[in-house]
This record gives sequence, structure tokens and C-alpha cells, in this order.
Amino acid sequence: RALSEESHNCNAKKSTLPINPYIPEEGFTQIYKFPHIALSQAVCRLKILQTALTVIFIPCVYVFSPVSASPVQLAGLVGIGAFACLMLGVMGEIFRKFVGIIYYNPHKNQVCVAHLTFWGDRHNSYYDVNDVVPFRDMERNVNDVYLKLRFYSKPSLSYWITLRYGMIIHKDYFYEVFRYMPTE
Repeated sequence: RALSEESHNCNAKKSTLPINPYIPEEGFTQIYKFPHIALSQAVCRLKILQTALTVIFIPCVYVFSPVSASPVQLAGLVGIGAFACLMLGVMGEIFRKFVGIIYYNPHKNQVCVAHLTFWGDRHNSYYDVNDVVPFRDMERNVNDVYLKLRFYSKPSLSYWITLRYGMIIHKDYFYEVFRYMPTE
């Protein structure tokens, strides 16, 4: 869903804006945005549709085929269906980790990470700023295409953020959260 420029201002009066679960509560300021997250969401949802159509039509083709299928053809059909389901799982897991927008509330010292779910919906996750692992403490080079956004309290949880293709909206707050400012 595309949000208007007005809705990105989390400090707007609640009475003038409809309640939207995608926007964090008042006081949050957008500090980072990945402009291609809508395209990622569309690809994720198309992959679900493609998998569903494959799972539905492969048995129909086999059942309604005027000629009986050989075991090799049947194995090929089952392989195509299994591959489509496997790709749904892989693509869903990859897109689940993409960060679309990061918000920061300096008064609460909280970060809101807006990312995709497995099914391509948006989900906001809230973390304390002190829980965010600074980019300088990462094992990867900050100039890589994607960096892992990690948290001290959940070491197995990570999201992916791209500084090369993403936009830093508020440089001072970005530095407060990640203790890193990319050179231009």
C-alpha cells in the first residue's frame, strides 16, 4: 500500500488521520527508507499466486490430459510443483527480512522497524535503541550491498538493510541509532 507524504509524518494529529496500523504511534520520525520495498512486496505476493496456480493446475493437467502420462512426465509435474513450493518458502523468507522503513522516537529511545512478513504484508517491530547492534560492531563491511540489522537481546533475529540503495532520511537520528554515518 502506498502511503501519502502526509502519513509519513508520525507527529501529525491523530484526529485528522485515520487509524493506520502501518504507521507507528505519535513521536516517531522516519530515518531510513528502502524505496523498492513496494516492488519487493509485489514480487512476494506474485510468488504466492504463482505457487497456488502451479499446485492447482498441475494435478488438473494430469487428470484431464487426453493421453495417460508416463512415469517420467508425472515425475516432471511433481518436480515442478515441489520446486514452486520450495521457491515460495525461500522467497518468502528472503523478503521477510527486508527492511522497508525505520522510524526513531528519541523521547522513548525506541526504534520501529517496518518489514515484510512471509506473505508480503507489512509488520512493525519495536526495539529499544540500546538493543540495536551498531554497524561498526558487525562482521560485514558497511559498504556491502546488504547489512544485517541485529539485536543484542535476539542474536538469531536479523533483518536486511541496504545503505547503497536505501535512503537515509534523518542523518542525525540514523547516527544515534546505528552509530554509523556512511560517507557520500
